[in-house]
Amino acid sequence: MVEDALYQLNGTGRLGKVQAWTNPTYDTTASQPGAAGDTAITVRPPAELDLIDEMFPDGRSMLRRMSYQFWGVLVLTVAHILVIAYTDPIFLKSPQTQVIVYSGQGGLLLAIIGGFFVLTSQTLYIRLGGYDLYLREFGALYAMFLLEALLYLAMKIYATVLLYRRMSYLALWDAPGYTPLWVTQRVVLVLFWAAAIYSALAVFNVRYFDPDLPFGQPQKARARRQGLRQAAGNGNG
Repeated sequence: MVEDALYQLNGTGRLGKVQAWTNPTYDTTASQPGAAGDTAITVRPPAELDLIDEMFPDGRSMLRRMSYQFWGVLVLTVAHILVIAYTDPIFLKSPQTQVIVYSGQGGLLLAIIGGFFVLTSQTLYIRLGGYDLYLREFGALYAMFLLEALLYLAMKIYATVLLYRRMSYLALWDAPGYTPLWVTQRVVLVLFWAAAIYSALAVFNVRYFDPDLPFGQPQKARARRQGLRQAAGNGNG
């Protein structure tokens, strides 16, 4: 690889322009166990530029958008809690009304996880395509969402089959496996609500926006920040 070649980080519409830097650095990780011969390549801007400023030129605007998105996730979570509290279990004679209620419950569940993804789309994990690192950080929330969705579908399908067999609503609780399934689904749902709020708050951690930290270089990130502080101190002196 030619050292003076031009390396481009292709931007998207969100970044507003294509960033191009010409001084890649190489970190050999052969000394690490299980990584023989691997080489990590880090592309840095010129020394006088800060990569965070390059990636996020308008930090205040981004923070404002993220605040709105966070409150959106919070409102959706509270709405889902209220809908579940007042409509599940619910005894309805009309199949059409039952479908509407179930659709509302499931739609809010999807809206919560969708809103969380939109919130995290501002992080470097999404902007630079590091989805493996993204799932390493937030995979537990998505796993709980999938588990909750499966339990919810299983419970509703089971209840619908029993009701169409002329079983009364009160008799559902005595059906084999219905009560344990309902309790398990409720426990997972409460954990999902808590994880959604906690994860939405955690997104504001600066480590999701520092270009060095997400990609396994925390020591270099600290050294770079320390160097910038020393340079600023010398300039003030």
